[in-house]
Amino acid sequence: MFYFRIMNSRETQHITENHSVWYYNFKYSKTGVIIALAICALNYFQDFELSRKSIFISFLFSMVITLTITNLIYLSYCLLQRKSKPSRWNIILDFCLMIIGIALATELCYFVIYLVYGNWIPLNKQVASLAFNLFLGFIIGGYKQINTLQKENYELKLKNADYQLTKLNELKTRAELEALQSKINPHFLYNSLNSIASLIHQNANKAEEMVLKLSKLFRYAINSSDENYVSLSYETDIVKTYLDIEAVRLGERLNISIKIEEDLQNECIPRFLLQPLVENAIKHGIAKISTNGLIEVGATALTNNRLKLWVADNGPDFPTEIMPGYGLQCTFDKLRLLYGDDYELNILSGIHKRIQIIIPKFVAKP
Repeated sequence: MFYFRIMNSRETQHITENHSVWYYNFKYSKTGVIIALAICALNYFQDFELSRKSIFISFLFSMVITLTITNLIYLSYCLLQRKSKPSRWNIILDFCLMIIGIALATELCYFVIYLVYGNWIPLNKQVASLAFNLFLGFIIGGYKQINTLQKENYELKLKNADYQLTKLNELKTRAELEALQSKINPHFLYNSLNSIASLIHQNANKAEEMVLKLSKLFRYAINSSDENYVSLSYETDIVKTYLDIEAVRLGERLNISIKIEEDLQNECIPRFLLQPLVENAIKHGIAKISTNGLIEVGATALTNNRLKLWVADNGPDFPTEIMPGYGLQCTFDKLRLLYGDDYELNILSGIHKRIQIIIPKFVAKP
């Protein structure tokens, strides 16, 4: 006739934050009704008769004991600020509240029976019923706690597996980014070395300057592989270094225009985001014209807390069907790794021929 149910740690998680006491009373009152119906069914199949008194007593004990334990546990979470994580303290406290709840609810039910039917149950019968109820409670409570601990252990293993998978994905992403950021087009290196070789006998000072700039560019690519983001001013400085090296080879065919808003100098962008696009513009734009080639690098803030970057040139328009080469593919891959789908890359031909990128502002992470 007697029943109790201890809420496990998953059911009580954040109970004082997410739901009111009325929610849990309603939730567990349904459990009490189910138990009362089951007891009524057992009583009926035992004697093949069921009185109103038997039905009333079955529902009375099931509902009162269930709701008493529910409210005691809820109250303990409110007053003691208990954490839902399973622990020896939580298990002991739940069993103590179960004992108190069963004892209080049993006496309350006997008092209600006395008020309704006018007969008081002898104390010796009450003690026997209470002992049986506590015995049943320890069996059910022990099973519930073991089941809860098994579920928590399984969930912990799943969380550890998810954590390891996340770390592996982070390492994979980091490795891919480092590979992209340290990758410099070998054709650029060959051309630069050939230019240096030709300058050695013509202008030793110029050759030395070009070697130093080339060293600076490679140091940026190799020694900063642990940084995913740099300031826009620093990235622009590297672009200028690269263009200075190319200017030795191209001479007056190459003109440079940097249009970066002053208040964006400290804005952070992905490292080596602009240099591959500039290299692409020289290879497919400036190299195709004989004079007055112009490379423009710019950045401006948009109203929706986003940043627009672009690399433009005055060379021939982009072909109708573009096959991504080294520069464009590096940019695609880097944006995908760092931003997922939260970016735009537009390829514009015509008078304002350019490759334009729109990314969120303030994305730098330690």
